[in-house]
Amino acid sequence: GPRLRWDLSKGIGPSEGPFPDIGVPADVRWVVARDARLVVETDAPGPVRLTLRYRCLVPRQGMRVTQDGGAPVQVDIEGAGLRQSAEVVFDLSLRAGMNDVALAFTGGVKEPGTGRDLVLLVEQAGFG
Repeated sequence: GPRLRWDLSKGIGPSEGPFPDIGVPADVRWVVARDARLVVETDAPGPVRLTLRYRCLVPRQGMRVTQDGGAPVQVDIEGAGLRQSAEVVFDLSLRAGMNDVALAFTGGVKEPGTGRDLVLLVEQAGFG
């Protein structure tokens, strides 16, 4: 089945967590660039649904999703802070091999101390 290739994706930080004081589980990743790319690899072409469980510090985060250079789809992200997670679902049409999913965001929050741009916390990603 399809799998996210975190090692080939761009603008996504390393695995972090857990942060039990705010209920964030282990193996989360920050999107650290307003223009990020996810790489999805699959052997079998066809439609899939990518579900991202996320947390967002930006109150009204806009996100534009573009698969393999196609038409962008505008998605509204609920910014409820780090204590509350939400989900967004993308319908993708994959081809065999590597597929590029570009994510363009309208905002981010500078992390004190590191200066990283904290755009979106990806708590879980899965295909259905």
